[in-house]
Amino acid sequence: MSLIQKVKESLKKKAEEQELESSDDEEEIHFPECFQLYDKKWILAPHMDEIIQGDLSMVPVECIFTHYILRYDYHCLYIALDNHETGDDFEIYEFEFPREEDKAHGIKNDEFEPDFVPVETTINAVDCGKFLAERISEGYRIYIQERIEFED
Repeated sequence: MSLIQKVKESLKKKAEEQELESSDDEEEIHFPECFQLYDKKWILAPHMDEIIQGDLSMVPVECIFTHYILRYDYHCLYIALDNHETGDDFEIYEFEFPREEDKAHGIKNDEFEPDFVPVETTINAVDCGKFLAERISEGYRIYIQERIEFED
């Protein structure tokens, strides 16, 4: 076997091992379709697959005008528009969602009180957008408050 063939075989084997490792990591991460927090239902953002693939034009309007949660497994980031007049002042807090072992001790998802830890107390819209794009590239998912349609 030539040296070039050996290198190609080695690179192919390494790529396969990395693919197996990354698929194992993805299987361990928990992304529910929805969850309850403070009597509100938070749902996985529509078009999340396209957003993860890089189509940031599909990011929900809630990420600009109100609030949303970024979630990666049990780690959450709560992002809220702080100044509704200018639309250019956001706050970011992090908290941990209850894990399975917490549930065994009687903590229910819809009853827990998150311990919000400030990450950024004043961040402008441009930087907040960059923050969102970076977290999405790291694997975070966007959750928005369930939209209630108006009835006739």
